[in-house]
Parts: sequence; structure tokens; C-alpha cells
Amino acid sequence: MRMLHAIKDTIYNSDLPNKQMVVRKDIVWLSARELLELVAPDYRTQLEETINKGKYRNKNNGLDSWQHEKVSGDVLINYNTIPTPTLDKYDLPEPAQLFKRNIEQLISIPAKAYDYFLGKPEVYEIARELSETAGWLLFLSSVSRSQSTSMGYNSLDDLYNDAIELMGAKDDWSKWKCNSIQVLKRKLKPFNKLFKKPLNGNYTDQDLYESLDSLISKKYGNSNSQKLGEEQEALLIQIYSEPNKPSIEQTYNMYMRKANEMVQAYVVSNGQYGWSHKALVSDSTVKHFLMSKDVQQLVYEQRHGRQQYRDKFEIVTKRKTPSYANALWVLDGSPVHRYYFDPKTKKAYSRLNAFVILDAHSWCVIGFHVSTTETTEAVKESLRMACELSGYLPNQLQFDNSSAIKSYHAQQCMHALTAHCTPTAVGNARSKIIESFFSKFNDQILKFRTGYTGGNITAKTLDRSGNREALAKQVKDGLLPTIDQAIKELHEDFTLWNHKSFNGSKSPLEKYKESIATTQNQQRPYTHKHEIEAFYEMPGDLKQVKVVDQGKTRQLNQFVPQPYQYTNVGMKLQIDNQRHELIISDPEFNSLHIGESFNIKYDPRNIEKVYLYRDGRPYLFNDSHVFASTKQEFSMALADRTEGETKLLNDHLNSKKKQKLITTNRYNRLVEITKENGTYTEAITANAYDKSILNAAKADMLEKLVNGDSYRLDKENKDRPEGSKKLNRFNPSTNQIENTPTKRVNRW
Repeated sequence: MRMLHAIKDTIYNSDLPNKQMVVRKDIVWLSARELLELVAPDYRTQLEETINKGKYRNKNNGLDSWQHEKVSGDVLINYNTIPTPTLDKYDLPEPAQLFKRNIEQLISIPAKAYDYFLGKPEVYEIARELSETAGWLLFLSSVSRSQSTSMGYNSLDDLYNDAIELMGAKDDWSKWKCNSIQVLKRKLKPFNKLFKKPLNGNYTDQDLYESLDSLISKKYGNSNSQKLGEEQEALLIQIYSEPNKPSIEQTYNMYMRKANEMVQAYVVSNGQYGWSHKALVSDSTVKHFLMSKDVQQLVYEQRHGRQQYRDKFEIVTKRKTPSYANALWVLDGSPVHRYYFDPKTKKAYSRLNAFVILDAHSWCVIGFHVSTTETTEAVKESLRMACELSGYLPNQLQFDNSSAIKSYHAQQCMHALTAHCTPTAVGNARSKIIESFFSKFNDQILKFRTGYTGGNITAKTLDRSGNREALAKQVKDGLLPTIDQAIKELHEDFTLWNHKSFNGSKSPLEKYKESIATTQNQQRPYTHKHEIEAFYEMPGDLKQVKVVDQGKTRQLNQFVPQPYQYTNVGMKLQIDNQRHELIISDPEFNSLHIGESFNIKYDPRNIEKVYLYRDGRPYLFNDSHVFASTKQEFSMALADRTEGETKLLNDHLNSKKKQKLITTNRYNRLVEITKENGTYTEAITANAYDKSILNAAKADMLEKLVNGDSYRLDKENKDRPEGSKKLNRFNPSTNQIENTPTKRVNRW
């Protein structure tokens, strides 16, 4: 119990605020909550179970490990009695690191100091840094020797050494310079007064402000020290930002040549033009200006490139991982960093490209396509593989702006799968987790394959770069795989990635399956209809049409589908230099639509069935999407018929009979309707002309009869023109045609 009382004395007698850790006689005591905060969130549950088991065994089995005492309702654990395997497994820090961590937890930014520096025009831009510095100095000044001992330090100097190291590691502190205890003690003097007699920590705001003034350099805001004017700064920035990256020395030399010219012009023009002699500055002044943080950011993009600027200066957007599988698929293509051997050319190549579909929730590879170039086919085939393997559709697709993805057919495919197709900004690789995936995949999976070439040219470490000499030896020794082997092994590598556990967590495939099982109400099943709309191809031409939008002319892609006529021999089409004949087996459809034209969609993997479209929409008949199948050939000779062919032929003939019967019945029904409603009309002379015409003809005939005109053929009519042929030539009892000259022709 002596140790327990010592702990209590340390806790209750300490004047330090927000104490997180107890140190007594060089022994660190931490609560279970504090221990859990030392590890990543993914490992806390496992560590908590280990702590509970250890405390139980210590209490009930008398083990020396996991010694603990209960103090004021909180159980404190002797850090020195935690087993070494546990320390190594969870990468728990050494006690000395805990001391430093404890210091940082005790530091706070005094609000009055921050407000005070904000009110100073000469330092308001660095008010945050100065107020943080003041917080450290106030804390260090307030710690007595006994308090430093309770924090685990043998002396104040030991505490100061750790503080110097921690404060020197602040990357955002540009004004703090302290590398020794002597310098730190000198900076602490104005703050020590606040905690010594007569104040003893009961200081006024004015006392605090006097101490804070010691942090404000006399050089801050001193305009007399500024030797560069706006025009001189502009010239230096312009030279230093050139993409050929002149050094500071080269920039200074070019600046001085131009500055001397401007000073000479100033003298010649009596100050009317040019620069005064103040523009002739030292190289240290130029270096100080060019290396300032604001100037570095100003020139970085022009000097190093847009992506390098974004990596260094652009604020990183923090995003949460998707909450369930298939909420977001990320797709992208990447070169496969591996050589393969081509037996035809007897040469080694590294030309494979893998287009990958990655589930953003689990990092599971659910689809990919391997080719030599990134094409529209690669995009569609990888998406099709993902849909077929998973059985589900994505809620959102994220992709870059490559030409293959931006193509008309790839976009049509993606929009058929989801309404949320979100391209990333050009050059914005951060928002695509698949960029990190390719890096980790190469580093943890692919690099163990023969012929691995190393990461891309932007690899920042030698460990991620290939060994060119070793690779050349593999090529020379004939150890490279063939292209077929490389593709097969790449398939194995993606499978290995899906089954590999990272950092002790579940594998990507396990995460994916578990999420699917628990989020069925959020999943969208993949159906045959989606397959047709997304992955079947429609023959046609993609044309560019000029349109005027808000007074501006732009090119618009317009797809014109190719029409195919459906006749009694079926539908004929030619795809990839192969002819196909397809027919629809529905006799009712055939009785109505033979002779019409349709657009089609077909599966590029197997053109045995095509689906009919019209005006860009599926053509439905009896509420079903109409399709035509490959036309079957039947043997003419009975000896050539195969098993079951006779039945198929009979079915085909019966379908033809049914088609004719449907047509006949439909015709009879329509004729019967005309008879029932009294509209039946025979195609005779009486019905072929208007009554006015018929009446006029009858009146004309009666008039001729009254006038004695005769149109009888058995009587002579002088008005009738003479003919050479007589009517009785058609008399069947006559064996010869009258009035026809008979001539014998010698045909020989």
C-alpha cells in the first residue's frame, strides 16, 4: 500500500493542470484510457482485451506483469510491468517519449497572449506562433523542481532539454530560435518574474504583457530594413520562377546586371527613369527574400509545376471512407511495371496496362482488364467484370479524364450503371484513392515478381525504384515470363491483394463481403437489363455536329445508329467482317413487322442474339424486349439430319403456318367488320367512279341511241374505222385466223 499512497500524494499534491500521467520514483503509471490513446483506433479494441486479461491474471494469479492500483475511481497501470511482446506488438513508446508527450498535453495557448499579439500591427501575422511560444514559456516558468520530478525528470535542465527538442520540431514556428539551455533560460527570464516573489503566479494583465513584449523583435515592422522595392521584388520573382530553375546565385547575378542598367539610367535621366542606388543589394538580402515562405509559394508552380505546387502548398481536403461496399467505385488505368518476353520478336517489353475497378470502402479489386493500351474496351470490360463478379451496381463512379474514359461509348456505359458519374479535377490525384492503391500494390505485391521494373519515374526513394542491373541480368538469363504468363500472374496478384490482411486488419475481400451482407437494403442488384444497356454495342456512326450555345459554336457528339431491315429471310448484318443472319421466332411479331427497319444491340462476346431498338429505346412487343436469334439451317437430305433436328424443323414449319393463320384470321376479321357495319364494297365499275361520271356516261349513250347511232358489232357502221382483223378470228371452231396472210418460212 506504500506505493498507492505515493501515487495519491502525487495526484493530489501536484499543482500542474490537466495531469494525464503519474510518475513516481521513475515509474510511469497510466490509466487504461491513456494506454488506448497511444495506439491507432483500429487496434484499441484488441489492446483493451489484452489489458483486461492482464489485470485479471495479475490480480488472481499473482503474476508480476500488469501491476495496477485503483486511485480515485481510476485504475492506473504500472507501465514498466507491461510485457515486452505487448509493447512491441502495439508499438508502444518508451517512457522517455511518454514524458515528452505529457509535456505537450500540459501546454495550452493563453487567449490573452493571442489577443495581445493580434493587436500589434507589426506581429499580427505571426500572432498564433508567438502566442504558442508564450504558452510554452509560461508553462516552463511555472514548473518547480519538485514538479519536474513528479513529471519523471531528475532536474529542471532535463525538462528544458526535452522542451527545446519539442519546440525546435515545430515546422510552423518561423521565428523561434533556441538550441541550448542557456538561450532558453535567457528567454524564460521575463516569464520567471511572474512566478517568483512578489507575484508568485498572481500577476496582472499588464505584468503578462510586459513579459510578452520580450517575444517581439525590434526588427519586426521596421521599414528601414527593407531594401527591396516592389519593382525589384517583381524582377527577382520573375527570374527565380523561370522553369529552367536558376539558382539563387544565378538569379542574383542576373538581377544585378539589370539593376546596374536601371541605376545607370536613373543617373543619366536625373531620376526621371530607372532605379536609385538602393536597388543594389547584397546576395544575402536576395536570398532572404527568395527563401521567404510567401515568395516560395508564389514562384513554386511556375518553377516546379502545377502538381508539385499542389503537393506542397494546396490545402488537403479530408474525406471520409465510403460507409458501405459499392457506394463508390474508383476506376483508373496504370502501366504494369513488369517486363515480359515476346517469343516472336525475341525481345523484352513492358507494355501491359491494367485498368482496375476498386471498391473505395474495402479497397477490394472487383474488376480489371489487361491490354497493351488503355482503350474504351478496357474501360467497359473491367466494369463488366466488376458487375458480373459482384452481382451489384455502383452507387457512384469516380474516374479521371483520360481519353478512353471520356469517349462516347465509355460514358454511355457508365451512365447506364449509375446516375452519379464524377470525374476528378485535372491533375488532382489526391481525391482518387486508386492512385495510392497502385503504389501499395506495386510495393507489396508486384515487386516480388520476376521482371519487376520498380515504381514510376516519380518514385521518391531508392527502395521503390528498380534495380536496373538485376533486371538486365534477368533479361539476359531468360527468366522473364511470356505475355500470357504475365497476364495470368497479374490475375493471381490481384487475387492475392484481395486476400491479404494489412496491419492485422481484415482483408479487402472480407471487408467487402461483410459490408454486402449487412447493407442489402442499400445495394443495387445487377440484372440482364443493365447488361444490355451498359455493355451491348449498337452499330452506328459517331458524328460531330456544330451547335450554337449562348452565342458560341461548339462541337457536339451525335450518335447515328445504323438501321437494319427485317425481311422474310431475317435480318442480315456484318460485324468484324463476319456475316450474320438472325430471325425472330415469334409468329405474331412476324405477321406484323416484316419489311420494317430497326436498330440493334448485340453482345460483342457472342453475336448469337441481337436486341431490337427504335428511336434510341428498346422495342417492346407484348411487354417484352424483342430479340432476334441466329437463323438455323436445316439439312436437305434426311441422311444429314442430326438428333433433334427434325423436331426443330417441325417447330419452324408450324411457326410459319401459325404466322399465315394469324394473318388470314386478321384479314377475315377485318372483312367481317365491313360486312357487319354495312361498309363492304366490291371493287366493280359501279363503285370505282363517282356517280356524276357514271350518270354523264349513261346520258351520252342514250343520246347516241336516240340519234340513231349504232354501236352494234354485227352490223356495218360506216363511221367505224376499217380494220384488217375480223372478230370471228377468236371463234374456237375456226382452225385458222382470218385475214392473216399465210407464209411458209424456210427456217433452214
